[in-house]
Order: sequence, then structure tokens, then C-alpha cells
Amino acid sequence: MNGLETVIGLEVHVQLRTVSKMFCGCAVRFGAPPNSLVCPVCLGLPGALPVANEEAVRLAVRAAHVLGCTVNATSEFVRKQYFYPDLPKGYQITQRADPLARGGAIDLPSTRGGHRVRLHGLHLEEDAGKSIHDRFEGATAVDLNRAGVPLIEIVTEPDLRSPEEARFALSRLKQLLEHYAKVSHCNMEEGSLRVDANVSVRPAGAGNLGTRVEIKNLNSFGSVQRALAFEGRRMTQRLAAGRPVEAETRLYDAAQGRTRTLRGKEEERDYRYFPEPDLPLVELSASEVEGFRRGLPASPREIEERLVRQFGFSEDRACQIAATPERAEYLDAAVGARDSRFAVIAANMIIGEVAAVLNRRGGGSEADVVESAELARLVELRLQGALSSRTAALALRLLFEQAARGGRRLDVDELVRRRQLSQVEDAGRLSEWVDRVLGGSPEEVRRYRSGDRKLLGYFMGEVMRASSGRADPEAVRRRLERALEEREG
Repeated sequence: MNGLETVIGLEVHVQLRTVSKMFCGCAVRFGAPPNSLVCPVCLGLPGALPVANEEAVRLAVRAAHVLGCTVNATSEFVRKQYFYPDLPKGYQITQRADPLARGGAIDLPSTRGGHRVRLHGLHLEEDAGKSIHDRFEGATAVDLNRAGVPLIEIVTEPDLRSPEEARFALSRLKQLLEHYAKVSHCNMEEGSLRVDANVSVRPAGAGNLGTRVEIKNLNSFGSVQRALAFEGRRMTQRLAAGRPVEAETRLYDAAQGRTRTLRGKEEERDYRYFPEPDLPLVELSASEVEGFRRGLPASPREIEERLVRQFGFSEDRACQIAATPERAEYLDAAVGARDSRFAVIAANMIIGEVAAVLNRRGGGSEADVVESAELARLVELRLQGALSSRTAALALRLLFEQAARGGRRLDVDELVRRRQLSQVEDAGRLSEWVDRVLGGSPEEVRRYRSGDRKLLGYFMGEVMRASSGRADPEAVRRRLERALEEREG
């Protein structure tokens, strides 16, 4: 980067999980026929008066809590004036000088940089409609179903130094709002989480920021990372060539993998803000603010640090378990007062076999796959040597399948007994499997005898397959080594 560093700040718009719009009773529903969810208020017709959605305020305060923001006792709605075809009133109702909340931070795990991304604050506003450019040839269509949908806008300070960090910060923000505060679906494909990124470059370590460029309407985490990477290179190349960077708003063209100019950068005075005369101040008592916090779990960072401290988890494993508070609670229920060895095996099964079943069924909770007590029994059988990792995974899938079918369910021990999943240590059975594998692999046996000792892993895999995963791996290794030595002799 020729001694330059990239400085990035994010503006994130998050649609709140309400059943109606911010200032009217129209339903919020993705995919409805165009212009079917509108009324005089969200169409901006003369004489129609807005009324603030109480549930949107509650959800916004919960979002502020999980982000560590300070919620203001009083906040004010203002009109942000600009013309756009999908903004029917000619202005947007938003907040500016007196927002709902200030400050806060996104704490990144140590595997993702480990520092705090400070927030400037969080405010409430309404969404605009949607312009559709590919519906009619040579014309733009406007769908106003989205006009008036409640949003929170979260603005970070310019604390990010790479496109990768920006992606990690967005991933953490999504986790907090979707799974911890439960205030939004955060579905970027449906537009319930949208990102604008501000980027500049400056000499590394300099105090002042460089000329800022805004990249609008980034619709995936991958697009955010790629757009910022391209823009950082573009700006650096301009400065290296002695050409100035122009303050402007740009769009990212995913097909071309590049940004392009949309328009010159607006100034704050262009929006001609003034207080919304039809809405009163939002006034929240201390008890209301605290009441909205009720039921929120510990933060993912707190859970991750506890798992590392309590069980010796790696940072990556702790982050995977803390992906949702429900997953962390499920692990705690399965582990109980048991030791870290038990917890590590349980965590591996949760992020491995249990997660794989959930992915195949398209979502749900861990308890939908197998009850925490059943998972605990599977882990106990593994520690006792009765099940291998492979047969434990098979038992878990069978438990899920019998639950999905309904009817009488076998408990773990009965299932293991009926399906003959217990590990086999019987010398006669092991010798039978070993002799069958070695007898059917004369070329591999010859190569092993010629010094290719890595083939022991191949033979072990074949024996485990022959036994359907039931053979004790250590016993198999010992018997294979003995059998191969005898054949050499």
C-alpha cells in the first residue's frame, strides 16, 4: 500500500421485526404484490398523520442494549429532505442531533482482530420504497411496499483498517441483532440488512482522515469485502500517480468486480433537516429502558471468554458454540458439572454432527436433533470406549430420525444395543476383519513391507469400514501392526 493505510467506517440499516410499519398500520411482509401494502400515511398523501410504532421503539432499545449504547431519555424525529422516485413524501422521517442512543461498540473475538469497533450511535427511521429497473424495458417501476418500514441505522466510527475486519464486524453485528437481541431477521437477500461503507486512505499512523468515498447498497458480506478491497486499491493508485481522490458516492458492480461513480457526495446542509412537526418527542423513563433489556442473554464475548476459561476451549471453538445463546445453553445443559474433556467432546459433536443435521433439515434448534440429556449419554459412551466417534455420530442421526418419525423412541442405550453400535474389542472378530482387508490388498501389503509405512492408515480405514465403524481403533492398530510384522517375517 506504499505506506498508506485504509480507514473504513460502516453505516448499517437494519429492518426491525415488527408486523406493521414505523408510522402507520400497514403490514410488513416481504414478497407481497407491488404497492399492495400502502396507505395514505406511507404514501405521503396530504392530511395523513404519522403515529410512532411502540414495538419498533422497544426493539431499537433492545438493539442498543446488546451493542452497549447509552439510550437517551429523549429523542427527536426530523425530516431529511431529498427527492427520489421511491420516496413519496419527498422527505424521510429519521433522527439526527437527538437520536435514540449514542456510543456502544462491536467487540471482535481475538481470532478476528480482538479490538473494539466503536459506534457513533443508533437511531430510528423509516425506509424508502424500492425502484425496480428490470421490470419494464426502458422504464423504472416503483414499489412502495417498503416505504415506511421501521429501520435502525447503526454508524461505526472509522475504526476498521481492512476489508476483512469490516466483514468480521458485520458478521458480529448480525449475530448480536439476529440471535442475541432478536430484533431483526438480518436477511441481506431480502434487504433487512443493508450496508453503506465509507472508505479513505491516508499515510499509516496519520491523525487526519483522507478524502472519503461512500459505497452504497452493498448486499452481501462478500460484496462488502470485495468492494472495499477494490476501492482501497483504486484510491491508492490515484494518490501514487499524483491524482486527487474525489469525494463521491459510488456503487459496487459485482459482475465487474469494481466500483463506479453514482453521484457527487451530498453535504449535510443539502438535506435541510428540521424537526418533524407531526410527531412528539420519544420520551423513555429509566424503568422503561431497563424493562426493554429484560430477557437479554449474556453477550457472545462474555460467553466465549467463559468457555475458554472454564473448559479450555480454543477461541474458534468458543466462537462456534456462542454463535447463538441457545447453542451455548444447550452445551451447558449437556455438560452440567462434568469436566473439560467431556465438554470438548460435546462441543465437537454440537458443531459437527448436530450442526450437519440442522443444515440438512434447513434450520431449527439443537434440541430438535437430540435432547441435551441424550447428547450427554452419547458423550459418556464415547468416553467409556463403548462408541467410536463414527458410531456416536450414527447413533445421533438415528435418534433424530426416530424422533422425526414419531411414535415410541428408544433411549440411547437401547438404540446402541439394538443396532449393535458398541465398539468391538473381541480378538476373533478383529482378526477376521484384519485378515480380510490384508488378504484383499496384496499390492498395498507389498508396498508396506517395502517401507511405505504410511499405508498403515489406509489399512486402518479399510478395517473400520469393514466393521462399520465398530472396531476399537487402538485394538485395530495393534492387531494390524502385529499381522503385518508376521507377514514380513
